[in-house]
Amino acid sequence: MRASGAIFDRFIGFLFYMACILIGFSMLSVDVEIIYRVISGKAQLWVIEVSEYILLLMTFMGAAWVLKKDAHVKMDVLINRLEPKTQAILNMVTSIIGAVFILAIVWYGVQVVWTDFVKGTTYYKAVGFPRAPIILCIPLGSLLLFIQLIRRTRGYWREWRASRFERQKAEELALKRAFEEF
Repeated sequence: MRASGAIFDRFIGFLFYMACILIGFSMLSVDVEIIYRVISGKAQLWVIEVSEYILLLMTFMGAAWVLKKDAHVKMDVLINRLEPKTQAILNMVTSIIGAVFILAIVWYGVQVVWTDFVKGTTYYKAVGFPRAPIILCIPLGSLLLFIQLIRRTRGYWREWRASRFERQKAEELALKRAFEEF
């Protein structure tokens, strides 16, 4: 189980770094496009379209890694005031709810990609890419995010059990001390 977890971690790390490279490419291509437009007065229409696709790709390529690193935006002012056991329970519940919603996105995304593939749907913009390979990142990235949510739920389950075990040990120690004093 640990070997597969390490492979998964490396894979989502690889996807994250690929997303970073894509963002860098997008930034550079937009900069070059602006300079080219100022000098020549002509626009390269493919730059905007490719940048749109990169925004979609990088979102779903990096989502599981961001969740793994707990680097997403969250509102934790209230939850930080709770006991660790209660925090673990709430985090478990929110991870399960998130996993259910993400699984729905995976299911619907697969259906949309398959329909677009069968119909041969194409984006008719400057370049004219087939749609199915572009939006395939949505169900695939969501599947990785689902797996990470399940892993996160398991981690919070372990935290909850550990906090419960620690509380039991503390109670046993308090009882032992009470009997020793008696």
